[in-house]
Amino acid sequence: MYHTRCTMLSPTEEHRQAARYALDMPVMLNGSPSRSRDLSSTGVFVLLDEEPDDLTTISLEMTLPTETGQPLKFVGVGNVVRVERQGDQVGLAVSLQTWQLR
Repeated sequence: MYHTRCTMLSPTEEHRQAARYALDMPVMLNGSPSRSRDLSSTGVFVLLDEEPDDLTTISLEMTLPTETGQPLKFVGVGNVVRVERQGDQVGLAVSLQTWQLR
């Protein structure tokens, strides 16, 4: 069972298409483990130990908790729009092209 708090991040001077929420969850990125930092309806930021070989199309899967206790599986496909070094990890900003909850 996940005990995760999802918090809306403060607006910045950036003009985002959708509200962004802080969300620290395990994510499978192209079949490799990583962690989310934040999520919106248009994108996700993930942290991983190594930069993937292929940054053209990224597939994501994560299990989201719900109030009912019945988890939802988030499945999405997107494109990397930014790569950031964060200490010993690599951060990827992914613009989602398609996503669904199962």
